[in-house]
Amino acid sequence: DSEVRVVNICYRGFGTSSDFAINTELLFHTEFATDLDSVIRATRQRFPTSSVGVYGLSMGSYIGLIRKEPVDFYVADGFYNDPQQVVERIKAQKNEIVPLPDGTMAIIKMEPATPALIFCASKDLRTTTSDAKTFAKTNDVTLVEYDGEHLHGFSIMTKVTLGDEYVARVIQFLEA
Repeated sequence: DSEVRVVNICYRGFGTSSDFAINTELLFHTEFATDLDSVIRATRQRFPTSSVGVYGLSMGSYIGLIRKEPVDFYVADGFYNDPQQVVERIKAQKNEIVPLPDGTMAIIKMEPATPALIFCASKDLRTTTSDAKTFAKTNDVTLVEYDGEHLHGFSIMTKVTLGDEYVARVIQFLEA
């Protein structure tokens, strides 16, 4: 049995976190990466002998890439590293214009280099498997592809109990 400690954050303005003036039209807010950095620092202080990683879903996958604090590992589902591509896909698929924060850029290489596990949905038209494969060419990435829609990996990767195969792949990655 493996032990994994999970620290969950609520983005500013969501859940029980403190509120801030939020533009709900933006794809993401750079302040979320600042908050993630604070959580990483606090987690390292509280658990100094533990590995600390990031698990990001969709927008959280990009927030995990733009953080400043180093982590020991990175896990994502609904991954994207180029918000402009996502915005273009939303425009093409839904005819909606989604603005990006100033200074948004594609992340091609994780600095510092960090082992990554990325789950990819075959039917996801916005955060595509091909994006993750391209990112894997310049990073230490293990890809897990599943037949399904955006963020359905946990429910699809089930053998006996909900998400058991998904969790097994995460643990296998962490123990490698």
